[in-house]
Amino acid sequence: MATTPRESSGAESITALATTGTAIAAVLMALRRREPISNEVLAHLDEETMVLLTAQAQAVADILNVIKNLGLVVQGYPPNTPTFVTDQLICQAANTAYQLPAFEIPEGFQLLLKGHPNNAGFIYVGKSQPDCTNFSHAWPLLAQEMIGLALKDTSSVWVASNMVNQIVCYAVEQK
Repeated sequence: MATTPRESSGAESITALATTGTAIAAVLMALRRREPISNEVLAHLDEETMVLLTAQAQAVADILNVIKNLGLVVQGYPPNTPTFVTDQLICQAANTAYQLPAFEIPEGFQLLLKGHPNNAGFIYVGKSQPDCTNFSHAWPLLAQEMIGLALKDTSSVWVASNMVNQIVCYAVEQK
């Protein structure tokens, strides 16, 4: 004859959870203070449960000890930089490629490129001289539009324009 597990009421489940939680807390407190655990709190638990609770409490205590000994200094990434470079490059001739001057871009930062507010045409951005003058391939920037590029150096960026005297503004943080 098959037996079915006894259904427990919600109150019994809550009581069991509360008792187990109290037992875990008691084991943790005892391990921290190295004091014996009260028999009243743990009397209802079987040996397997006690072994499990003791192992869990010891693992938590070990983790807390490791964290305490790490001496972590938490800060955001990337860290703030003390200064930045900003400038403008004028595309004096139409359909002519111009390379940005070389500035290192610190790890985790981006080069920001923006079309000057007074531009009437497009600034085209590419990774090489031929790329930026191929207007069907290059990235177009309108006036006031901005993009960020995570590169190692600003000199890997080339720009061109479809009109004379169009300006690209750029900024990059420095260490």
